[in-house]
Amino acid sequence: MSGSSSEDSLRQGDKLKLTFLRPNTKARATELCASLKPRIFSFIPAPDILENCRKQWLEVIEANPDAGRTQLRTKAPAIYGQLYKYDKNWLLKHLPPPLTNNGTLDVDWNNRDVKTVEAVKVAA
Repeated sequence: MSGSSSEDSLRQGDKLKLTFLRPNTKARATELCASLKPRIFSFIPAPDILENCRKQWLEVIEANPDAGRTQLRTKAPAIYGQLYKYDKNWLLKHLPPPLTNNGTLDVDWNNRDVKTVEAVKVAA
């Protein structure tokens, strides 16, 4: 949960890059409130964790050879998320090619138009 409403106001002002006029200062919100200063945090999972995720992802692909990217992602969302966040280049190399028509059948529009015109004539 966030802090006080004045802190929320400072946070919003900082997002908008506003300066806050105070006597003898044109300070930014992050200078006025220490809790708004950006935190430097970097997490890199252990290599064995990434290797395990890679192995599991390849198993999901092998178990579902006809599945598209979205279907694979829904079958293993946690594994996909870990790889996307921490090993994106590897993941992108190990995804099936994107489906161009999302699995729907191609429509012969000329044939459909001819049938529709005939149906309209009959109905009229």
